Amino acid sequence: VRAYRSDRRRDRALRRIGYETMRFSDEDAQDVAACAAEVADFLAVHHAASPA
Repeated sequence: VRAYRSDRRRDRALRRIGYETMRFSDEDAQDVAACAAEVADFLAVHHAASPA
């Protein structure tokens, strides 16, 4: 529980300064290709929306 709270606190701090965070559980990480595809989709959407 302590690690979860610490991670959430860090995620909120990063969001306040403009960073987005993604979190994958141990179970999610078993499917590396699916995690990579999710990150790639996220980057494609957010990179396309941000100025160059």
